Amino acid sequence: MSVGDGGHGVTGMTPPSGTHAHCEDLAERIERFLDGEMDASEARELDGHLDDCLPCTSERDLRARLRELIREGCAEQAPADLVERVRARLQEVSAGVEQDDDRG
Repeated sequence: MSVGDGGHGVTGMTPPSGTHAHCEDLAERIERFLDGEMDASEARELDGHLDDCLPCTSERDLRARLRELIREGCAEQAPADLVERVRARLQEVSAGVEQDDDRG
């Protein structure tokens, strides 16, 4: 716990609506946490806070689920015929560029 944090472990946090006054910078901290960009000490501190703060835990879970949905939504692959048409067109363009370079 840090001095001036009201005994809650995470310092200087402004609350998202419906949370406690000690939950400032929650969004930024949770994003860094989910990205694996926190050092071990800071991650442990946030974990401890999440153990005691249901609103922050809910926010973390919501953000983690949102990331998962985005990942799933971006995982679709283009149809094989489209991939082949794009490759063929890229080869045509590339061949045209090479011919222009040879003339230059």
